[in-house]
Amino acid sequence: MAVKFAIRFRTFFKAQASALISSGADYLVLICLVQFFSVEKFTAGIAGLVVGGVTNFIINHHWVFEKRSDNLVARMIKYFLVWAGNFVLNAAGYKWMLSTFPDLYYFISRVAVAIFVGIFYNYVLQRWFVFK
Repeated sequence: MAVKFAIRFRTFFKAQASALISSGADYLVLICLVQFFSVEKFTAGIAGLVVGGVTNFIINHHWVFEKRSDNLVARMIKYFLVWAGNFVLNAAGYKWMLSTFPDLYYFISRVAVAIFVGIFYNYVLQRWFVFK
């Protein structure tokens, strides 16, 4: 029992590290597009979500859940289904934050939504559906 808990605990923290790296890629794209290329905030946020999603799949597949020998195509399809939900939740939440709190710095809105979706949606579905 203790070994199983330790493995799950380790996996959870590796997933959080993956989320942090993926979020970094997401936010880097967001900030660069807004600050340097004057792309509209919502559009830049969507581009960041795509980059972050691809980054997250690669890290999770190879390091977090260590599924190198499994059927990659099937896992990619499952990941895409979960990521599509993630995309909708993040995009809708970000749009809501931008319209509800227009004076709040756009980056804070994006991070707040991402944390909420990450805690209540991403890890659970990736752990028990995509990378089970």
